[in-house]
Amino acid sequence: MQAIDQQFFQLYKRLPVEKKKQVFDYLEKLSAPETIQNTEKQPKFGSAKGLFTIKPGFEDPLEDFKEYI
Repeated sequence: MQAIDQQFFQLYKRLPVEKKKQVFDYLEKLSAPETIQNTEKQPKFGSAKGLFTIKPGFEDPLEDFKEYI
C-alpha cells in the first residue's frame, strides 16, 4: 500500500458516517467515465424562417464602391 493510501484511510476513519457517504459519492463521480452533456438545444433547420427579410436592392452595388468595380 502506498503512503497516500495510508494517509487517506487514516483521515477517512476519523470521519463521521455522513461525511464518509459524501466522500464515497465524490469518489464515484471521479471514477465514472466522463461524458459530455450538451444542455443547449440545437436549432432546427428553417426555425428562423420569416424572422429576417432582405429588402429589394440589397445586393445592388454601392455608390461608394463604383470606382473600384
